Amino acid sequence: MQMLIIDRFEGDIVVVEADNNMLELPRDKFSGDVSEGDIIIFENDMYHADKVATLERRSKIAARLRNCTK
Repeated sequence: MQMLIIDRFEGDIVVVEADNNMLELPRDKFSGDVSEGDIIIFENDMYHADKVATLERRSKIAARLRNCTK
């Protein structure tokens, strides 16, 4: 299963990274609880933030950064 990550918002478009490719998806297909850097999932014809997966990913990134500064 590919991981979809929100890169940025551009007006009515959401730019999403999917397996090192960038996709442009319509903003109206996203729930209101998404933000840049969120891992998203597609359910019930809408994209939603996967809060657990996003927190895990952010924790791993923060740990890597801490290890680089030591």
